[in-house]
Amino acid sequence: AVVSTQSGHYGREKQAEEIADLKVNLEHIQSRNNDLERKQKRFDQELGKVNHSLKGEAVMKEKLTKEKESLQTELISLKDKLREAQTGAEENKRKLANAESQLIDLTAQGLDTTG
Repeated sequence: AVVSTQSGHYGREKQAEEIADLKVNLEHIQSRNNDLERKQKRFDQELGKVNHSLKGEAVMKEKLTKEKESLQTELISLKDKLREAQTGAEENKRKLANAESQLIDLTAQGLDTTG
């Protein structure tokens, strides 16, 4: 009976040590879990900021693309108007040259008839 009592006492001590070790391990695991949860929360916050920033950049890119397209359309229109103005100016130069030529001819004829 003495042996079984010592054996039972030894078994309880061993169980108590194992329980104490398990508690320490559990505390470490819980601490590590808390650290990981904090890191996950920070990561999620940073990811949210990056996603928000990316959305803002996408909106800005779309706005700039539309503005670029609008400016390109305006540029084409202005180039067309410039070509029309240049064509009109060339036509006016030809008309002026013809009028000057006719004036010179008329002036020359007028001088010939008076003489």
